Amino acid sequence: MARLTKNIEAYCRTCGVVTKMEISAPAGEAFGQDHYWALCKKCKNKFDISVDDIIRDDKFKVGDIVMDEAVDYSSDQAYEVGTVLYHKEWQDFGIIKSKNRLSPDRVSLTVEFQSKGIKKLLASTN
Repeated sequence: MARLTKNIEAYCRTCGVVTKMEISAPAGEAFGQDHYWALCKKCKNKFDISVDDIIRDDKFKVGDIVMDEAVDYSSDQAYEVGTVLYHKEWQDFGIIKSKNRLSPDRVSLTVEFQSKGIKKLLASTN
């Protein structure tokens, strides 16, 4: 039986960068229905990856950021995908590409910044 694989770009937790990965089988019920096994082609580390972690060429692009629309980032606030953030500590603008629920009151945001690149930030669900 042939192995079903797909090549994507995603954030590698080991490398700390967005890189090419090979997605294979679902990771199993223990990880959740939207998790798959991913092999980083750079560091060869294999781990589970959420569908939300896959970087898509979607309508929210860092080059389209309107800085006047930016809101200051705070981990105590709730945000929507597509929101433009300003991170005061990094002095960088970014756009929220996806979010993933971590607990009933916390989410992980995947944000593409103009200078820092793809970063994960915590936020509230409220």
